[in-house]
Amino acid sequence: MSADNTIKEKRKSRRRKRAEEDEALIIEEEEEESGLTDRKGRATRARREIDSSPVRSRNIVFRFIGGVGEYVGGVRSEIEKVSWPTRPEIRRLTLIVLATVIASAIALGIIIGTIFTELFRIGLQQPIILMGAILIAVVVALFFFRRGR
Repeated sequence: MSADNTIKEKRKSRRRKRAEEDEALIIEEEEEESGLTDRKGRATRARREIDSSPVRSRNIVFRFIGGVGEYVGGVRSEIEKVSWPTRPEIRRLTLIVLATVIASAIALGIIIGTIFTELFRIGLQQPIILMGAILIAVVVALFFFRRGR
């Protein structure tokens, strides 16, 4: 009987090993299909681009219509996530913005108007100061223009 038991035990262990090997192969195949790597545990950029590439078997009209439909669906889902303000909040925020714009326009108008008035008053009396101020303004404007590019 012991010989029969050992043969049965060996068969069971062989079956278990085969099942484990089959499971390991299945897992490896699934990882290769999903683009997972052992090192990162997630799809790499190149894999994602390959995996997510659309099938181009249909003609351009159907692809265009499908793309527009997908875009509209994405926009609709994002719009549903937006937390829209209530009417009183809109009024309050609009008044704050208008008051800030008006106050800053008045302040800048007064400050810039005063500065330029004084600059031209002095510049008309002494033209070299006016030319120096204009030159400084041009240099500063060119600096910011170049820096912006």
